[in-house]
Amino acid sequence: MTIPYLRRTLNSSSHLTRQLLNKTIVNNYRLLCITICRYITLARFLAFRMLRSLTAGLLCAAALRPVIAACEERQPAADIQAAPGVGFKLLKNDLRRPRQVIVDSQDNLLVLAQGAGEVWRFVLDDQEGLDVCIDSLSVILSNPDLTHSLALSADGQTLFASSSEDVYVYPYDPETGITGDPTVIITGMSDYGDHPTRTILVPKQNPDLLIVAQGSKANLDEDAINIDSGIGQLRSFVIDELLSSSSPATYTNGAVLGWGLRNVVGMTQDPLTGAIWSVDNAMDNFQRAGIDVHFNNPGEELNFHGRPDGLDSTVFGQNFGYPDCVAIWDPSAIVDYAGTPETGKRMVGNQSRSLVSDLACQTDYIPPRLTFGAHMAPLDIAFQEDGSAAFITFHGSWNRDTPVGYRLSLVRFSDGEPVAPGTSMDAEEPLLWNANIEQCPFDCFRPVSVTLDSSGRLFMTSDSTGELFVITLDEA
Repeated sequence: MTIPYLRRTLNSSSHLTRQLLNKTIVNNYRLLCITICRYITLARFLAFRMLRSLTAGLLCAAALRPVIAACEERQPAADIQAAPGVGFKLLKNDLRRPRQVIVDSQDNLLVLAQGAGEVWRFVLDDQEGLDVCIDSLSVILSNPDLTHSLALSADGQTLFASSSEDVYVYPYDPETGITGDPTVIITGMSDYGDHPTRTILVPKQNPDLLIVAQGSKANLDEDAINIDSGIGQLRSFVIDELLSSSSPATYTNGAVLGWGLRNVVGMTQDPLTGAIWSVDNAMDNFQRAGIDVHFNNPGEELNFHGRPDGLDSTVFGQNFGYPDCVAIWDPSAIVDYAGTPETGKRMVGNQSRSLVSDLACQTDYIPPRLTFGAHMAPLDIAFQEDGSAAFITFHGSWNRDTPVGYRLSLVRFSDGEPVAPGTSMDAEEPLLWNANIEQCPFDCFRPVSVTLDSSGRLFMTSDSTGELFVITLDEA
């Protein structure tokens, strides 16, 4: 064997060895990759099983829970202060200008969101007091013309809603919501102007009637002098006649419950006497004898209208004075008055016709039962079930250097009348208010509507902050 042969043999052997080694490495690498892939596949499978089990568990748990994420704790947009014994909780925010809130026959809440032209339905859970939470919520109807108000028929199966010009009716089911298309049942109201709310009410003791309020078109509206105009009035309609008619009723065909009212936004029925009470927003920029006294005059009004059927009533269909006569709030600013100026007495101003005097205002027109501070803007009123108190929302001022209002208050009643005398300047007791009223009207809550459910809880809207609150009061 020669050296070259040995060299060739060794080289060939080394090449074979390298091939075998490379093949072994490749095979082992393939085996390693296969093994790793198997483990990855197994891991993915186990992870999927675990995720699926976890998801199923969470879904089951959610199905068993009586509340949903809507019950999470929310903080009010404003710093709100409460009187002793008053508790409150923010139920919902991010609503678009919520206005009137009402309760249906199953204690569900209906809220008209003016900014969206929507009516929201809130189904609540069965928790008591402030523990209540929203179980579900939905938009049950959309109509961009809706401005403020809602009402339900006595059987809870008909929903009324209003635009500035019309009143609509919708079939309603408290289990599901709206069940059909709307029908216009009243028309012919003013579709322009500064006061478009058109508040509607079905009195519990007179469930056959629908009361509709139409405010003035402007701060000073001379059309309100004419009863046939329908401006600045409360009129009532028989519901069966509205529903059975083939065409809408004209607003001015309704029975006049009261007139000479600048802008009634809130009205309700006393559960004891059956009388209708309203809160009226007085005029702005008021001058008397050429002197600007609008800072504290005229006052906002709580007015008594008697029973809507006219029985045992001396005020049914009577005139409350607007635009000629308004109510005094601050007597110290009133000079040259016929008699002694007192809070609640009616007076003339620069806007009055020459044939109307202070004396005529006192004798020929119905005075308010209570008068509140100028510019406080009362927008709703609701009675406690026993008639011992009325709750009033004050939306707050816009035309006053120092803000006033922006609160929910209580007015005490006894035997169908306010406990405080008509000359009182402190008849309303604040329940909820803004801690820093100087931030109003832009950075504070502005109460709009208030209602009570069957357990006596209050629910209140604030349009400026888009909020819905639940409120409780101690029995005292």
